[in-house]
Amino acid sequence: MRNGNKHVGEKLRMKGLPAISYWDRAELTTLATSERPWMDFNPLRSEPHAVQALQHQWAKWRGCTEDHRSITMGRPGFTKQVIDGARRQRILYCRS
Repeated sequence: MRNGNKHVGEKLRMKGLPAISYWDRAELTTLATSERPWMDFNPLRSEPHAVQALQHQWAKWRGCTEDHRSITMGRPGFTKQVIDGARRQRILYCRS
């Protein structure tokens, strides 16, 4: 869930607390999630862009080598996307 400055500022004002700037909240989020590499502050402020970035970073075939293999199974409606992505990454062996 994304909370903009206006929304957060109103919530804090109702409690009689000072507003926390967007960038200070970003820093607090980064500090709070620093021990969880899969969780981070989203500077893109757009959920679809963040999802695309995560999909790109965590694609199962990244890091596969001759000595470090991975099996990725497709599911209905997505198998072609997985195969196409693996081929774009020049995976040595890909079978549909």
